[in-house]
Amino acid sequence: MLKTILYTREHSCPEVIKQQFLKKEMLIKEIPLITTVPVEWQLEEESFDWVFFTSANTVKFLDNRFDLTKYKIASIGNKTTEALLKRGLKVDFQPTHAVAECMSQEWLELNQEKKDQTIFLPNSVLARNIIPKELENHHHHVIEKHIYQTIFPEQSRKALKLVFQENRIKDVMVSSPSIWHHFYEVAKEEQVDLSQWQIYSIGPITTKAVEASNEQVFKQAEVYDMAHLYQEVMKEIE
Repeated sequence: MLKTILYTREHSCPEVIKQQFLKKEMLIKEIPLITTVPVEWQLEEESFDWVFFTSANTVKFLDNRFDLTKYKIASIGNKTTEALLKRGLKVDFQPTHAVAECMSQEWLELNQEKKDQTIFLPNSVLARNIIPKELENHHHHVIEKHIYQTIFPEQSRKALKLVFQENRIKDVMVSSPSIWHHFYEVAKEEQVDLSQWQIYSIGPITTKAVEASNEQVFKQAEVYDMAHLYQEVMKEIE
């Protein structure tokens, strides 16, 4: 029987990746542990200098109620930039690593002489407060609006329970803290010993969430995106 790894992202695993894993005699089982839905929001003002995009979902759920071409745009990483370019938008800033800490620090370094800028920050209900806190500490004004949230699909919860009950799969790719929290929630309900699992993390923020649950990450991607997470898994199965 071929070894199987659990793929937990909202979007389907690309077929080319599935084929690469299959050549290494590993199957990918897809159970999306989150789904993203919009939330109602209002914007009282449209007078700002920058718009910060911290995920491709932000690009997806930010509607066309105002003209984004009038503002400078900051993107957290490659996937977000790709989504912005598809909307015909120019990206003025992207950090070297796709994490909030790096985004805020590098943007501040480039804008040391420009105080009191106003930044519009659309994001998730579960977004960390790293960016608004850092920017406001340096005398910038941040307008933060939650425009989407992630939920745990009931069908996926049932499918994950079945995986734990069958006790055949022991590898999982985790690409966000939200995904981890849903995975861990069901694992605790089913009294699963996660020390028997190999947990592959996309990056330090997700790893921190895993470790906060007193569990251990087996491998973390060297660059914090799915392409490098796939590579990390591939190294282990070669």
